[in-house]
Amino acid sequence: YSRDELERLRLIKHLVDELGINLAGVQRLLSIAEVVHRIQPLMDEHALSTGAGRRQLASEIRRLNEMVGL
Repeated sequence: YSRDELERLRLIKHLVDELGINLAGVQRLLSIAEVVHRIQPLMDEHALSTGAGRRQLASEIRRLNEMVGL
């Protein structure tokens, strides 16, 4: 396993064993975390100055809202 894969497995184990989150919840949380990870670079001033960057940010925010049921 790669370092990133091992870190992901540790996180999953922590969420399940220590926080009591079921695997469906873990999957949802990891999906949300991936969207947040994609949003972070879009918050850069340069990215926001382009129409494509703003559209991509809006798309990711819509996806995040759908995931959390908003």
